[in-house]
Amino acid sequence: MATRVYPLEPSSTATYLGKIAGAFAADSEAVVVSATKGSASPSAANPFVIELSSVPFLGR
Repeated sequence: MATRVYPLEPSSTATYLGKIAGAFAADSEAVVVSATKGSASPSAANPFVIELSSVPFLGR
């Protein structure tokens, strides 16, 4: 999953996307690419969250 918002961002969209990623992770390994600062996860996490620190095309 790729998303601009992910939990740690205080929005309902981020909350929903976190729950969707959790549902994916319940069935198999899941990877999330997120533009939300501080959303990166430890290496053993599922879903595994990769944080993009700079995403200029998203206006950040």
